[in-house]
Amino acid sequence: SRSSAPVRMPSLSEAERRVLEALAVLGRPAPLDLLETLVPRSPRGRDTFDALEALVRRGVLAEDVDAFCFRSGSVHASFLGAMAADARKALHRRVALVLAEREPAAIREIAHHWLESDQPARALPVAIEAARELARGHEDRTALRFYAAVLEHLPAGDTRGLPIAEEAANACLRTGEFHRGA
Repeated sequence: SRSSAPVRMPSLSEAERRVLEALAVLGRPAPLDLLETLVPRSPRGRDTFDALEALVRRGVLAEDVDAFCFRSGSVHASFLGAMAADARKALHRRVALVLAEREPAAIREIAHHWLESDQPARALPVAIEAARELARGHEDRTALRFYAAVLEHLPAGDTRGLPIAEEAANACLRTGEFHRGA
């Protein structure tokens, strides 16, 4: 059986730790330019690149067709789990902001990061859009996750509540999940 203790990384530099945390929160392989945008830079300016090179050399990360990723899912999970909740949520907010500017069509990913951030209410417009896009594509189970999050974060009395609840109910019907209350 595997231990749930964090993976120990000897002598990580601050830049390496920041790169690993950004990649862990992002949750997918990332190109250098995205990581350079997500990771705060020191006056030296090459921190992210140098950290990535060192982490690839040490076997922690892999570089695959212009993107960097964790070699091990357990190391990824360990870094995500070891982050303080407020730091993880702030980084999710940063990822959402950066993706909204760089990849505005990635609405599901943007909505996910807003929902995991310290400002989940900012997810509402993009999460509604993501839920509707998924429902149109007959991906109702995934759409239900977004509908539920929207309904959870809508302020009381918001006029969007009833139409969103009706859309969620229709998605429930299409999936056969009658017991589920969105």
